[in-house]
This record gives sequence, C-alpha cells and structure tokens, in this order.
Amino acid sequence: MAKTLIIKLLGRRISFNALLLQVTMVWKTRSSFQLMDMENDFYFVCFNDKDDYCKVMIRGPWVIFRQYLTVHPWMPNFLHTNIGIDAQVLEEKAFGLWMVVEKRQYERERNSSKVKNGKFDTQP
Repeated sequence: MAKTLIIKLLGRRISFNALLLQVTMVWKTRSSFQLMDMENDFYFVCFNDKDDYCKVMIRGPWVIFRQYLTVHPWMPNFLHTNIGIDAQVLEEKAFGLWMVVEKRQYERERNSSKVKNGKFDTQP
C-alpha cells in the first residue's frame, strides 16, 4: 500500500465513473492506476508508478467541477465509517486545516468575483 492515496471531493458528490474520468484527465499519469470506492465519498487510489504517486501527492491543489479534491497518503487506521457526525471536523482531522482554509478562500473569491466566459475576473 506504499503507493496508495485516500481522496475525497469536498462539497460535492459525483459518480464513480465521473470521478475516474476527471482524475484521469487532471492527473495525466504515465501509467494506469486503480480507483476503489469506499463509503462516505472516500476513494482509494492505487498507483502502479511511484512517480505518478509522488506527482499527485506533491502537485495541486486539484480542482474537479470547481471543488477541491483532497489527497492524503493511505494510513492503516483510517476508518471512513466513523465520519458522519461533522464533515467540517472530519476534513480538518483527516486532511488538515490547510485544505479547509484553501476551500474557504476559493469560495470567498468565487462569491466576490465576476465570472466572465467561465473564468473568474478579479479585476474591477
């Protein structure tokens, strides 16, 4: 499991096939990877290539359908069944406060910016 990640798309639910298609297009890996569905919108991603694993882990933040895709190294004691009480607390504990802050900044920019041709226009 050395080349395995846990991922979750924050703020939106999409189908397994849609997520697989989007991460394949966004990550542009050299070799194939396997996406495995867990409960509560978490997924395992097993990479065949160590370089692809490192690229996905280091680069980012990854955005799919205008939502952040959280990426975390696999950990043996990760229990997705213990989450359902408060998603905000879960995101802070499992993926770190920095991802929650990044999401809030993105939402603030999105709400305060004008959208022009599908892109944010931050100029007045």
